[in-house]
Amino acid sequence: MLRGGSGVPIFLVSGAKLSLVLVLLTIETKNNIRMITLSTIFTLMGFEFFYQTSQRAVILRPANWEEWFKSNAQIAKSIGGLLMLIGMLFSIYALGLGAGIFAFVCSLMLVGSLVVLLSPLMWIKTSWLFIGFGLLFILELF
Repeated sequence: MLRGGSGVPIFLVSGAKLSLVLVLLTIETKNNIRMITLSTIFTLMGFEFFYQTSQRAVILRPANWEEWFKSNAQIAKSIGGLLMLIGMLFSIYALGLGAGIFAFVCSLMLVGSLVVLLSPLMWIKTSWLFIGFGLLFILELF
């Protein structure tokens, strides 16, 4: 059964209100698409926190970042887990329970493989990430 933004079944809405419900569904869909970018950003940051605290990974970062992650490993892992949880919640809010969890797992695989492959090569720069996600966010607005 199709439901409107307020949870009212669409077939119970009169003709005049149907157009308003369809507009609200469109607005809700546009706002939810923006959540996918935010979900990916939070997933990337969370995975990066876990990657930086890994004992096996070869970390080639400036000394101050590496020193902080090594001395505060538990705090960094907690922050990373919280960021990943926020990313998953954004994904679930945007797409629903089943599709949101599936999209989060796909996003986690994508982000994880990119971080593991590109981080040792020092190709990931913070400014590039902000510019790239900013452009994606602007593209999703229109």
